[in-house]
Amino acid sequence: MVSHIKDDRSEEDLLFGALLRWGVDITLPIEQRELAGRKVWLVDAPEDASGKGAALIACFAKPGSSGKGGVDTELADAMAELAPLRVLFCDDGFADDATKENVHSRFQQRAPDTQVRVL
Repeated sequence: MVSHIKDDRSEEDLLFGALLRWGVDITLPIEQRELAGRKVWLVDAPEDASGKGAALIACFAKPGSSGKGGVDTELADAMAELAPLRVLFCDDGFADDATKENVHSRFQQRAPDTQVRVL
């Protein structure tokens, strides 16, 4: 798969670019956490440490050679449980198109008000 994202872009570059495109204040608090075994970025998460209702949750994980470790329904379920306003993934984080469709469907079912964007 050919990526339209330059190789030298860090996760922070992708995150801040998305915040600017979405019009989200880049001075909001940002933290890294582990969710379903993957590193995620939470923007403006509540101070109660639950993460529920964050302005944005982003995950840029990519699947390994076995197809595991990227964005999948397990991660989508964990993120949807937090009911963020927005979620962000990279296109190459999905093992295949079916997984991408399944993740979108999970959000429609479990967190219908969450905007899902794929870079």
